[in-house]
Amino acid sequence: MLKCTVVLVPPGLAKLGERQFGLVSRHQALEYLSAGQLARRAAQNILVRHWRGVYRFSAVPSSWRQRALGPVLAIGPPVAVWGLAAAHLWGAEHIAPPPVAVAVPKSRNVRADGCQVARVVLPAADIDERYGISVTSAARTVIDLSRLVGPALVGRVADDLIRRRLLTLEALERRLSGAGALGRHRLGVMSALIDARHADAGRGASTAEDWVWDTIAGAGLPLPVRHHPVWVGDRWCELDFAYPRWRIAMEYDSAEFHRDLRRFHGDRARASDLALENWLLLQITASWTAEKLVSRLGRAVSQRDGLR
Repeated sequence: MLKCTVVLVPPGLAKLGERQFGLVSRHQALEYLSAGQLARRAAQNILVRHWRGVYRFSAVPSSWRQRALGPVLAIGPPVAVWGLAAAHLWGAEHIAPPPVAVAVPKSRNVRADGCQVARVVLPAADIDERYGISVTSAARTVIDLSRLVGPALVGRVADDLIRRRLLTLEALERRLSGAGALGRHRLGVMSALIDARHADAGRGASTAEDWVWDTIAGAGLPLPVRHHPVWVGDRWCELDFAYPRWRIAMEYDSAEFHRDLRRFHGDRARASDLALENWLLLQITASWTAEKLVSRLGRAVSQRDGLR
């Protein structure tokens, strides 16, 4: 990434810049260059000012992660990317790239032009690292979101992080009982979220499956069994959702998974085996609306119940 500057920049500094999305702090640069050498590299436009006390290799294009790391390097520890920016850095679905925001302890009085700085209770245990960037832990990020967005979005982010094994309900519970006042509203939101996830142990397998479950529950239809094992053909298979009483199965069919040709043929064979065992299979795709799901499932239940 920094090959064009390696001749003019010490290899160690170039490698550090590669790891840090093209950024180095002045303190880091001075470990490899004298103050005069650094000034000359800046005059030659090899290193350009990015934040106060932070330089960017001019050959490296801008990126969101680079913008997130800039104030972290400029402010220095203890500091962490915070709020919606933290959720995006953790890769949470439903969070578009937001403006960068960082958190610092209440005792610190710092400013970073072009970046929101939140002065909060920030124990060391709440600071983690993602892509080499200091960020609030997954549990703290979800808790902080509860003061910034509605409960539905907080729940979706939590489900996504749990599904990707970046967060557990136990970690959320431990953080809620730890240091730092949350306020009654946030505590209520988080307690309700945790209680709901404990009640639905299957939640978090995928956000698409969570949408199916929430749609069915919201419509007042009978709730299916999640991840129901069934013997079809000559093997066990697991159905995303099933109504064993009516032999109705539902699968969320993703185009992404069918890029694998073997999986595509395997799924078609399984669908045939289910039909031969008198299972009615509803294959849900991203094009289905909530209204379409409720209508088709209602018709399937009515038809199968009438056959009993």
